This record gives sequence, C-alpha cells and structure tokens, in this order.
Amino acid sequence: MVLVDLAAEVQKRLNIGLRVYRITHANDYFPHFPKKSIMVNHICGTDFGPSLVLITILAFTIYYLRKLKNNLNEPPLVPYKYPLIGHTYEIRKDCEGFLRRCREKYGDVYNIYRYGQVHTIAGKDYAHEFITNKHVDFLGAIEMSFPIMELLGLDKSTRVTSTKLIRDEITTLTPNTIEKFQLRAKIGLEKHLGLCEKPKTVYSLTETIREIHSFASAFVVFGEELSYDTELISSCAGFVNDLFKFARFPKTLAFIHPWLYKKQVQWMMRLGENPGERNRAKLINKLPPIVENRIKMMKEQGDKYNPTFDFIQSILDNNLAGEKENIDYDRLVIIIYKIIFNSISVTSMKLTDAIIDYAAETDYQKELMEEQEEIAKEYEPDGYLTISQLEKMVKLDSFIKESIRCNENILGLQKVNMSSSPIMLSNGYQIPPKRILYCDLLSVNESEKLQGSCPTKFDPRRYLNKEDPSTRISRAYLSFGLGRRACPARFFAIAQIKILLSMIIRNYKVSLASGTRPKKIVLEGVRISSSDGVVFEKR
Repeated sequence: MVLVDLAAEVQKRLNIGLRVYRITHANDYFPHFPKKSIMVNHICGTDFGPSLVLITILAFTIYYLRKLKNNLNEPPLVPYKYPLIGHTYEIRKDCEGFLRRCREKYGDVYNIYRYGQVHTIAGKDYAHEFITNKHVDFLGAIEMSFPIMELLGLDKSTRVTSTKLIRDEITTLTPNTIEKFQLRAKIGLEKHLGLCEKPKTVYSLTETIREIHSFASAFVVFGEELSYDTELISSCAGFVNDLFKFARFPKTLAFIHPWLYKKQVQWMMRLGENPGERNRAKLINKLPPIVENRIKMMKEQGDKYNPTFDFIQSILDNNLAGEKENIDYDRLVIIIYKIIFNSISVTSMKLTDAIIDYAAETDYQKELMEEQEEIAKEYEPDGYLTISQLEKMVKLDSFIKESIRCNENILGLQKVNMSSSPIMLSNGYQIPPKRILYCDLLSVNESEKLQGSCPTKFDPRRYLNKEDPSTRISRAYLSFGLGRRACPARFFAIAQIKILLSMIIRNYKVSLASGTRPKKIVLEGVRISSSDGVVFEKR
C-alpha cells in the first residue's frame, strides 16, 4: 500500500507540474520554441525538490523489487561506482575502451547499468543469437527510452510493420527505377553541389548529401506526382535533422529512469512545435488526392492499369493501408516515415562516410577511376548505368563494404525482448522480458577471425575476388542485420550509394581540406560523420 500511495502522489505532482513546467534553454536546441521561464515553485505549491526525491525513491523501490523477483541466470553485471549514473559516464567518455575492458574481464556477454536501466551487451560470439530471435524488436527498444511515436504525431495503435512491403518491392530492382534514380541524382548533384569549376569546399557534407539523396529517391517514396514537390522533400530532410536534435537533447532525467526522460521530451513537444506533427500534417494534406486518383484509375482500368514503382502504390496493392474505400492515412504515413528515416538518414550517412574515405584513400582513387572508365565504354556518354554494369563495379563494391564496416557504430542493432519469457542463449545465460540488448559491433569488426588480417586498418581491397558483395549479410558483417529480419532494402540502398559515388568519381576530383583523414566522432557508441571540409573540383 505504501508503494501504491507513493506512486499516486508522484503521479499527482507530475500531472499538476506538467501544466506549469517551462523549459528555459529550449531555444538553444529549437529556435522556434517560445522563451518561457521555469516555474518550479508552482509544482503542487512547493519546490520541485520533494517531487524529485519521491520519484527517485519510487524508481529505486521498483528496481529492487523487480531484482528480488528475478531468479534468472543472467549475464554478469559489470560493477559501477555511482548510483543512478552507473556506466553512463564511462560510455560517454570512452566507449571503445570501456567495452574492451568489459570484454576482457567478463567475456562476450554481460550487463551494464545505463540511463536508469540494465542493458545486455553481446559481442561477436553471441550477438547473432539475439539478432535473429523472433521475439526481439527494434522499434520497441526505441519506444522504451524515446517517445518516437509521439514525435511522429501518431498513436501507438497505428504502429505497423513494413518489412514485407519493402522486401516484396525494393529487393527487385528494375531498369526503369535505376534509370530514373540516376536522372534525378544528376539534377540533385548539379543543384546542391554544382559544377565546381573552381575548387569548392563543403563543410557538414552529410546535410548536402542528404538533400541530394532525398531528391534522387523521392519518386520511390512519394510517387512521381509528389517527387518534384521541393517543399515536401526539404521538409522530410529537415524532419531527419529535427529528429536527431531531439535525440541529442540532454538526458539528465534519464539517469533516474527512462520514463522521466520520455516525459521530458513530450513536454518539449507540447511546449514548442513538434516537427513530426508538422511533417505529418503536410503529408496527410498532399496524399489523399494522389491516393484517391490512383484508386479511381485502378477501378476503371482493372487489369489494364499500369502501376508505378513507389511505396504508395505498393501500400495500396498490399492493402496495408486498410480498405481502399476507407484509407487509414495514419497507417500510410507511419510506413512512409519509416522509409524516409532508413532511405534518407541511414543511406545518406553511409554515402557521406564513403565519400570521405574516397577522399582520404588517394592511392586507391586511380584504381576506382580506371574501373569507371572501363565500364563507361559500354554506354553512351549521356546514357545511364544498367544493373549489370553496377554489378561489374567490384572494386567500388569492395571499397563501399569496407567503408561501411570501418564506420559502423560501436554499439548498435538495439533490440528488446518483447516476449513474456526469457531468451536463452547457447551459453546458458537468460535475457529477461523487456530487456534492451545491444550488439558490441566493435568486437565484430576488430576480430581477425572474422575480418582477416589488420582488421583495424582501412583496406579497400579487403573483399576483392572473394565473392562477398556489400549486400551479403553474415556474422562478420552485421551492418544490415542478420537472418530473416535483415534489412530488405539493402539492395536498393547499395545501388543508390554506387550510383552517386560513381557519378562523383567520374565528375569531380575529391580531396580533404585538412589533407588528413578526419578523426571519427563517437557519441555514446554511435559514430557520427565528420563535418570537416571536403573539396570538390570539376575533372
């Protein structure tokens, strides 16, 4: 009863406090937020301190009650010095060193305490076991620590799985899709990068590449009708930037419990402008006329209807958006959001890393250029690359795969056990329900057994003549996941990277403004593309 009364009191204080809480420094992260002062003295008529103490007591009580009930054979918990903080500071300060020390002392599977939660870390020997487990989920892990659905302006009931849709449509590349992407990529390069008659230094290359890639791939996401809507395309590219801003907001309250951090982000969205809601409104305003017109044409033309290659049509064909007479636009929008994040964000970052690596690998640039010139003999100067010609770019493919491997996150492939039962690993350890798991990708990519000699060195020839293309997944290459749940869009993503990188190699001389490969930026196990200058000059 004491715990129930305590929980009720905390909830009462938070509900009252929500109406008056104001964020002082929100403008440092989001300029469109109104400047409002913190009114902590109005929370339930007292200072915020007592509420914070009650919340802390509640969090510790729940944690220890759960711990007492847990009789599972869990991996060892790495000791930590500071309550609440746990290992959070060590991961922020030196994630690589921390993981190496833990691996050496506790083996390939262990638990850490981070942001108010116990997380399980699995390395190269056991990561594949939870990655391929049918009971784990990526989006569920995100939702446990970050209000992703609220940020998208959607209710949890609208959550859908688009994996089958992507697998059915994107894994089959068509000549028309490849040609159309190249046409739009050429326009995007000219618009956002220019001809570069004189050397042009681009800082924050990720944002430029994101704009180019967003425009080039828009027809696949939105269809031909909306693919030239610059407001919509820029809005979606901006949404990715806003998403990262929210994700980087200080997680002070997460030290107590992730639930409090989620509430913190939700308050920010209520007090200011929610970028997800803003973009969702634009999409829902523009989609109905397109969808209704297609449904009308499908009914009128029947078997003679010639469908376009895009996700809107695929959603209609697979009936994932509900009955065609009663379209559920919320469900349609969330599928498009997931595609936007993966196609615009992830692919653009991998392409940015590949361009920086190309600029740094001056000795290999000549070999890549020679391969491009040899393949260029097969098509007209103003023509387009075919699927078979992309497959012949074996040197470029090896280069791209090595770039992806060397720039992979240190901690990644976040999952959560969604089952009501523990997951049993082959070494006997049990992973309890609702436990978040991470893969120690550093142990995978630094393993001589898996990667060959000198795994910490960038070797663009590592995969040459090994019949190991950049789309092939394995326990040594986890960037696209593993098993039945591996990223189904990796074939199209690699094709896009190849096309854009091929265009850049053939049309520009690329170098680093500093003359040396930039140091990788690591934020809590996540590698971030460098913002150092990259110089482009017309060939």
